[in-house]
Amino acid sequence: MGLTVLHCPPAADHKFDVVVVPGLGGHAFGSFKERNGDHMWPRDSLPDALAIGTSCISNARVMTYGYESTVQSSESVQHIGDIAESFHGSLNELARGRDPKPIIFIGHSMGGLVIKEALLLLSQSEDANDQKLSRAARGIAFFGVPHAGMNVESIRAMAGNNPNRSLIDSLSGENSYVLTQQSRRFNRLLDNTDSKINVVYFYETVMSPTAQQLRRLR
Repeated sequence: MGLTVLHCPPAADHKFDVVVVPGLGGHAFGSFKERNGDHMWPRDSLPDALAIGTSCISNARVMTYGYESTVQSSESVQHIGDIAESFHGSLNELARGRDPKPIIFIGHSMGGLVIKEALLLLSQSEDANDQKLSRAARGIAFFGVPHAGMNVESIRAMAGNNPNRSLIDSLSGENSYVLTQQSRRFNRLLDNTDSKINVVYFYETVMSPTAQQLRRLR
């Protein structure tokens, strides 16, 4: 849980930070690791891809954020706002006692919604560290983020009547009022003349399989 550093360049080469946030039912490490292999792209490929200049030296410190996002057998009663508040607290460590480096966020699925909500919290705060972090945010890459909600029918079936059911319901495209309001607030943040955040959206163009529960072998 919390921030885990995957790659850290020497202090003299450290120019910016990258924070990766997985989605619902994801894992801070496993979600970005190849199946049946050891390659984890934020750790093993991303630092070199972000090298600045001709020296081929990576200038990025890469971190991943872990949080409770289990679908099955979850006892969590958190909502997106609660998860974002915890994420906000972890980000504060990047500004404690120093000016934070420019930050690029990468969000997958619900992780992108957590990033949006955390940035809104930072922008509305009067705390000095929060203001530093808000100004440090320079870019976001959204991967398959359900900004307007998603089909949660199969996920509801997996969650049953667990306490996390309300979180899953809040992601539904059938009742996306919360997400619609979040997007409106976030767009206003991006339109702010003081904002230096560049955003890139990646999304699927073909139908993908829905989630399903695998039978556990005993």
